[in-house]
Amino acid sequence: MRRSTLHHLVIVSPTLPLGSQFVERQLGVRLQTGGEHPRMSTHNLLLRLGGSFYLELIAPDSKAPLPTRARWFGLDGLSEQASPYLAHWVARPEHLDTADGARRDVVGEIEPMSREALSWKISLMGIYL
Repeated sequence: MRRSTLHHLVIVSPTLPLGSQFVERQLGVRLQTGGEHPRMSTHNLLLRLGGSFYLELIAPDSKAPLPTRARWFGLDGLSEQASPYLAHWVARPEHLDTADGARRDVVGEIEPMSREALSWKISLMGIYL
């Protein structure tokens, strides 16, 4: 049986400073430096909630070139005046890279992603809400 674990919760914001202020006001904690996602023209801040479970604040990176695809988590539809909000959760499944064709109909195409020295594979189906 394949298992998945909850990996992180995603808060979206029009900008990192606005989102950071929101999280600090709501939770009373500061987020840690994250990084940039070049393929999506986004950047993030993080808060480890325990073990390998995180809170991620993600926003469009206005200094990056526009992406060639829609940004994840509906960031392209977010107005500059929008309030940050909890938008999504991300699971880490076992053996995502070996999903067969039938499962790919459910999870979508599996794509490489990176942020600085980190790299991983991700299915982007369902995160353009």
